[in-house]
Formats: sequence, C-alpha cells, structure tokens
Amino acid sequence: MRRRPYENASDLTLLQAFTVASSAKTDGCGYLHPGDIAHHLFNGNRAFAPDEVMTIWEDDAGVAAWVLVGPRHRSYDAQVRHDLRGGAFEREVLEYSDVNTVAAMRRHGVEGDRILGDAFRCDHARIELISEMGWVPDGDPPYVIIRVRIADVPEPSRPAGYSIRAVAGVSEACTAATAAASSTPATARIEYPAGNDGSGTSAILARLITYGGSPSGTQPISEISSIRA
Repeated sequence: MRRRPYENASDLTLLQAFTVASSAKTDGCGYLHPGDIAHHLFNGNRAFAPDEVMTIWEDDAGVAAWVLVGPRHRSYDAQVRHDLRGGAFEREVLEYSDVNTVAAMRRHGVEGDRILGDAFRCDHARIELISEMGWVPDGDPPYVIIRVRIADVPEPSRPAGYSIRAVAGVSEACTAATAAASSTPATARIEYPAGNDGSGTSAILARLITYGGSPSGTQPISEISSIRA
C-alpha cells in the first residue's frame, strides 16, 4: 500500500472514477457524489494547498482510499474502496484522518475542542469503526437528505400519446436541456421543487418526453428536474 499527497488535476479524475466504481458496487452507500470531490477540495478548502489537505492511498488495484481534511470546518471526508471497508485498513485511514485534521487545525490557528464527521446510516462498518474509536452521535444531521430511491418517486401523469424514458447519453441530454431552455412553453418546461425559483440550480435528472403522433415522427419534448446546488 502506497500513501501520497494529491499531485495534480489527473488525480481529481482518478478519485472521481474511484468514487463512481465504488458507488456502483454499494448503491452509493458511504460515498460522495463525484462532483462533490472538486467542490470540497477547491471551494471548501480553497484557502489551502490541495497537497496539504488531500491524501491518497494506492495498491495494485488502483486507488484504495483517499482523505480530504477540512481545517476550517474541523472535519474530513474519508473514502475507502468498497472491498476494503470495515477492516484494519479502513481503521488506519480513519485514525490518520483524525490526527491530520487536528494537526491542520493547529497549523492554521483553527480553534475547537472536537472534530466532526459523519457516516451514512447504511454504512454499518463505518459506524462500528468510529464508535470503537470513541466517536459519539451528535443528534440528527443538520442538513436535508435529498437522496431518494427512484422507486419512491411517483410517475407523473401525461397526455394520451406521450411516453417518458431516460435520455440516452450525453448528446441527447444536451438536446433535452436545449429544448427545455427554449422559448416554446407548449413543448417544453422546467419544473422546480416548491419554493425554488430555479436560480442557482444544477440539473440532476433529465427525462425525454416524446410524442409519437406528429406527422414527421417522434417529436422530442424535454423535462429537466432540478434542485438547488
């Protein structure tokens, strides 16, 4: 097992691929969204050099784990590959994270008598490990959980002759987004959750609504559902 600091932009791509692969094996349990890695590294930790706050472990299979400490937030992100979770290696990564978060706080004059962390409710191995290490629950999480099983989202009603399917690849998603942003309200619309006017949002779901009754064949109509970033 090799441990090294973050080096350059290619490492970001490496870590995002690692997260995608492990999320696919675990239904996302215990892993950040790939886009959050860059956000946490370059926004949440913008006052610090990436190679000071990010550490990567690698073995013959590739990335084994990574840790991003956040001195300002008195916390860290620790991600361990799905096949290495719940054992001595994950504990080593967590112990390293604890020590280095405190060290970074002290280097930068961040005061505090405790560090913060979290674990997915479904990640029983992580919960057991941090409990053994002396971590204690601190009530309910101070944030809104926005992840929901697709099976729990009701299918919208649609007029006769219309069908709904997932977009097929990036190109079709771009076509759908372009149609949704056009000035043709009869054929496209953007829907936001209640109380959200759409400003400062990022699209997370695109569905292509098609109408099969047009003379020229199937007419694409798009719907983009978004949440505030």
